[in-house]
Amino acid sequence: MKLPKLPDADEKPKTLKQTIHASTPVGLTVLATLLAGLSSGEMTRSQYYRSLAVQAQAKASDQWAYYQAKRSRSVEAGNAMDLLGVSSHPSALDKAKLLAAVTDADLRQTLDSRDAAPIFSEGAIKLPALPEKPIADPLVQEVLAAVNGGKTEAEMAPKLRQISDDQMAAAEQSAQADLAAFDQSINPMSIALDRLHTTFDSGPMQSGVIAARLRFNMARYDREAACNQLSAELFEVEVHRNGVESDRRRVRSSYFFYGMLISQAAVMIATFSLAGQKPGALWILAALTGAAAAMFGGYVYFSF
Repeated sequence: MKLPKLPDADEKPKTLKQTIHASTPVGLTVLATLLAGLSSGEMTRSQYYRSLAVQAQAKASDQWAYYQAKRSRSVEAGNAMDLLGVSSHPSALDKAKLLAAVTDADLRQTLDSRDAAPIFSEGAIKLPALPEKPIADPLVQEVLAAVNGGKTEAEMAPKLRQISDDQMAAAEQSAQADLAAFDQSINPMSIALDRLHTTFDSGPMQSGVIAARLRFNMARYDREAACNQLSAELFEVEVHRNGVESDRRRVRSSYFFYGMLISQAAVMIATFSLAGQKPGALWILAALTGAAAAMFGGYVYFSF
């Protein structure tokens, strides 16, 4: 049976001051570890937001590609319309004659509906108008204007930081909803013209049907291109927004790293103070250095 070890008669219990001196390096090491973790976390977030910016840039490029393709189709339709006008001088479709010539009941009903009325108009076909202000959020509107005005990312940074993820998502969904609503509104006309083009592939009504189809495509692609342009601009805003956030996180990471270095210096000073005969001066220096690191870390956390 082992007996408990008796304390040495000469061993004195540590005073509060000695306990504080001995625990100071441990506390400073914990602080340095915390700041190092914050630095690493902020750098990871910086890379995350930079990757989001790259994804948003890819989405913007897709929308700009749609915009360019639809604008090209509109121009091609306009050129074909010009050539058709020179060669055959087509006139507007006569609704009564067209309805009399169509034998398909469903097609006749579609042509006789209000949705297909623009097909029989002379000149440019008037399609349903897009909303005057498709983006309701004034902050997003302001940033969109700044992007179109060529302002730099640094100039837009204060406003970009105010836009939340929900605001951006709502704006992007609104733009897509406007495009979907427009496509749905013109779908009856599009189907009717395609069927007319198949039905009257020859004969006296052919040129009139082709002309109406070309006018419709010109107006359609112009409107859809405008919707794709808005979506592309919104994704450009998302690119700048994520870029600003990435830069902010990178700056925070570097500052937290500097705070960690200050804490490591305080740990070293505190360790040396334990080895000295009179640790008071070194301990005070270590404590002040550690306090400076803690205050600097707090300043960075709440101010950047």
